[in-house]
Amino acid sequence: MSFDSTVLTPRQPVIKSQFTPANPTGTTSTTGVMAGLAILYTPSKSGILRITCEIQLGNTTTADGGTAQISEGTGTVPVNGAAKTGTQLGASKTVTALTGILNSPVTLNALITGLIKGVQIWIDLLLTAVTGGTTTNTSIVIIIEET
Repeated sequence: MSFDSTVLTPRQPVIKSQFTPANPTGTTSTTGVMAGLAILYTPSKSGILRITCEIQLGNTTTADGGTAQISEGTGTVPVNGAAKTGTQLGASKTVTALTGILNSPVTLNALITGLIKGVQIWIDLLLTAVTGGTTTNTSIVIIIEET
C-alpha cells in the first residue's frame, strides 16, 4: 500500500491487466484500418484507464513507413482490416523502415476518462501504411491500468 504524501491517506491500489495478442495480418491501407486485436476490458473501479501499448512497427518496403494509434470503443469488436472505427486516443506514432525487414520499437500511451463501470469496451490499434508497402506490427504487449 502506498500513501499520498500531501494528505497521508492510503492510496487505492491500481488494477492492472496485461494482454499479448497474436500478431495481426499487416495492411497496405493508406487510410487506416483496424488491427483486430479483440482486447476486451470492463472497468470495475473508476472508469479512468491508462493504456500503454508496446509494439514492433515496420513496413515491408524499404524507405516506406507505418503508423499506429490506440483506439477504443463499445459494441462490435473490429476485425483485422475493418474500416476505422471507435475513438482514436493519444498520439499516433509513425516509423520509416530503413530496410524492408527491420521493425522499430514503438510505445503508444492513452488516457481514457468517463467510462462507465461495468460497461465493456474494446481496445485495438489503427494501422496505416504511409505511402505503400505492408505495415506490420508484432510483439504486441498492452497494459491497462485502472486507478
